[in-house]
Amino acid sequence: MPEFESVLSERLAGEWGIRGPYSLDKLKGDASYRSYYRVHAGGAGKTFVLMQWDPALTSKAEEIAKGAAPAEFPFLNIQRYLGRGGVRVPGVVSSSVKDGLILLEDLGDVTLETTLAGKGLHERRVMYEEAVRNLVAIQSLGERDRDPACLAFQRVFDRDLYVWEFNHYVEYGIEARSGSKVPPADRALMDEWFERLSDELDAIPKGFTHRDYQSRNLMACGGAWCLIDFQDALLGPPQYDLVALLKDSYVDIGEDDARHLVSVFLAEREKAGLPIEDEAFWRGFKVQTIQRKLKDAGRFIFIDRVKKNASFLPHVPSSFEYVRRYLSTMDDLKDLHEILGRYTPELR
Repeated sequence: MPEFESVLSERLAGEWGIRGPYSLDKLKGDASYRSYYRVHAGGAGKTFVLMQWDPALTSKAEEIAKGAAPAEFPFLNIQRYLGRGGVRVPGVVSSSVKDGLILLEDLGDVTLETTLAGKGLHERRVMYEEAVRNLVAIQSLGERDRDPACLAFQRVFDRDLYVWEFNHYVEYGIEARSGSKVPPADRALMDEWFERLSDELDAIPKGFTHRDYQSRNLMACGGAWCLIDFQDALLGPPQYDLVALLKDSYVDIGEDDARHLVSVFLAEREKAGLPIEDEAFWRGFKVQTIQRKLKDAGRFIFIDRVKKNASFLPHVPSSFEYVRRYLSTMDDLKDLHEILGRYTPELR
């Protein structure tokens, strides 16, 4: 949208009340249709973050394939719900959705991922414990305030979406990567397994799910973790966001720390009146890891092939390694392990 700077100038000087010269620094973003800029407002002596997108593009998440487009822009809808519930999220200074512009509070550049650099094992563990407690607080909010006006409670991580994500892995993590189709007989076996696991995950009771609660979406601000990138929130199992955090493609915290943090999560859920039986939770956690990380690997390859952004490719091996670790320990999934290993070398 080449004209966005002229629209931005009008908004800053007019209805947004920020006068004087300004400059923009493009920020490193993800692979979505949104772009982010730091706005240096000379007259105001402040900085803001601008979210910008082409308003002609859909406001639906690229990976949510079901349902009509929402009546309200998802970021604003879910930001309002979380902020009202006491979750630290970036404040909205002003917005013009018809122009594809939202001006946000500037939270800086320090994420959980960048904070971990140079920290000792104890400090890293403490930070992750805080992130886990923050997650439980968000899940608790979702249980006590199931607001039907919030878009997160209008869409569901269901069987069809799980199957779609498994298929995304096959299409890009296997076929686009290798340049050849999976033979029909093997594809039928894969589909049977994917449908079985999708049914298993769909049967887990659902609650508010951020959908990408990982180290790059937690910002350090004022001694707390501030949540960003929440516009795709929906109803999903409690394991989902914990898998995103503890089986992060960008940061591997190790299985011992992951087990400790799962115990913290379960204890905090119990304190909040949301207990989960340990054995059932672990089964769901492992199956969710397999599903989520296969999707992530396929998604990273999709971003390279379709969006021409190769920056996520270094994280493909770590995504597959999480899958391999759990498949290699789950006897009832050994046949799935064998057939996926035929087409994904990292899983062998």
